[in-house]
Amino acid sequence: MYEKLKSFLLDDAFFTAVLLVLISVLSFGLGRQSVVGEKVGQRLRRRLE
Repeated sequence: MYEKLKSFLLDDAFFTAVLLVLISVLSFGLGRQSVVGEKVGQRLRRRLE
C-alpha cells in the first residue's frame, strides 16, 4: 500500500494535477469568503446608521 502511494506521489503528472486542484479549491474558497464578508459588512453598516 505504501509503495503504491509513494509511486503516485512521485509521478509528476499526478502531483501536478493534485496541486492544481488544491490551489483552485483554495482560491475559490477565499474568493467566496471575501464576497460573503463584504455583504455581511454592508449589512452591519446599515444597522449601525
